Amino acid sequence: MAILFRIRFILIITWIMVTINFHSAGQVSTTLYHMYGIPQANHLNPAFQPECNTFLGLPMLSPLSINVESNPLRYKDIFSYDSQLDAMITFMHQNADKKSFLDRLKPVNNINSNVGTNPLSTGWRNGQFYFTVDLTEKIDQNFRFTEDFMEFALNGNRNRERFNFSETGIDLTYYREFAVGISFNYEDEFQIGARAKVLFGLANLTTRLSDITLKASEDKWEVNSSMVLDVTGPFLYIPIDSAGYVILDSAGIDPSFEEDAFAWLLDNVSTILGTGNPGLALDFGFCFSPVENLSLSASVNDLGFIRWKNDAYHLEQDGSLEWQGIEVKLDDDRDYGEMFLDSVKNQVNFTSVGEPYSTFLAGKVYLGAAYEINEMVKFGLVNKTRIYHAQLFNQLTLSANVRPISMFSATLSYSIIGTNYSNFGLGLALRAGPFSMYFITDQAPGGYLWPETINSFNFRFGLNLVFGCAKIPRKLRDMPLID
Repeated sequence: MAILFRIRFILIITWIMVTINFHSAGQVSTTLYHMYGIPQANHLNPAFQPECNTFLGLPMLSPLSINVESNPLRYKDIFSYDSQLDAMITFMHQNADKKSFLDRLKPVNNINSNVGTNPLSTGWRNGQFYFTVDLTEKIDQNFRFTEDFMEFALNGNRNRERFNFSETGIDLTYYREFAVGISFNYEDEFQIGARAKVLFGLANLTTRLSDITLKASEDKWEVNSSMVLDVTGPFLYIPIDSAGYVILDSAGIDPSFEEDAFAWLLDNVSTILGTGNPGLALDFGFCFSPVENLSLSASVNDLGFIRWKNDAYHLEQDGSLEWQGIEVKLDDDRDYGEMFLDSVKNQVNFTSVGEPYSTFLAGKVYLGAAYEINEMVKFGLVNKTRIYHAQLFNQLTLSANVRPISMFSATLSYSIIGTNYSNFGLGLALRAGPFSMYFITDQAPGGYLWPETINSFNFRFGLNLVFGCAKIPRKLRDMPLID
């Protein structure tokens, strides 16, 4: 029982660490799509042209975006109030309703999170054209796990003997993106734009194949496992023995880096900069007005790939494990958990080859429509579809956008994210002289009023210097400006 507890504990900790470690690690808030006066709206559709002739984002703050999305788990599925303890507990607590938690799961579940920040974001107008340049640091992560994975982690083999862990895996990518965009405006009725991106891969872990089944009877455990992993890391060291198998005990940080980090950095400049793992991507979009006050738009973003060549490892494992337990003796101070892991390592081996591989970005498609009541009020609709592992993840957002004075605008939005219907968003933008600041989220105030119902969290913050903003809506020109 102690060994079973250890294994279940490891599985649960793996799930928690993936969730928490990347909690601050997105997709761009769709509330941004139709907001007034935010230059970085063209990150969602490269056809959009900022109102000001020139903008310059403050490094690391224009923008800073964070997103976490769980499908289908909600906050209240993970955390609940226990009246006996008068405290919040998690689904792992002995008093928690584990059945309710498991009933909420799908056969395969996803936790997606990402973070992006821009050391450089700038743009300028030249006649009918608008040019943008962005340098962005991005981390994208997706953790997939099966219902059986959590069933075994929480209950062991108490309720059944056979489990399917296939499709369980993690994809993690850290990369740098340099993007140059151009948009053409034809008589304020039609805009078309594109953005070309050069990508620099810094670190990656990709689960290519995960086919794992477990039969856990009272007498023995039988595990059949096939896995294919691709991994790249700037300091990663994965040794292999003469038979071509990974020496797990020696895997870790490159010994030469530990011996002389400075010399290692000089010898591996391309690894640190990401130039040794190049990639390309493309965004394109359009916006047009078929009738007065109505605009229709669409864009396709992140069509691209990264080719991982520096410090790239291709790991494969295909085998089976039969475990009949460990004889426990009284007054024995041996580490039985370590003994079990040693038994696993002896029967389940990874082969490794250092060879290049490619990964693809999660593509996104935006379809939008907006109707302007006047130059101060606009209603918008946008549907975002994220494409990942041949699956489609949708978000539909309705927004009401107002700009009562030239220096201030606000947006209220309502979003359907997956199967969650309780997402009320907020966007605020303020311009005082050359300073322009904004904050956007798809979950406020709904996230504060009904936190137990949300299954995602995101926000986007930006601070820009803007110039040449004299072209303001006609109905606002006679209104006083507050600077």
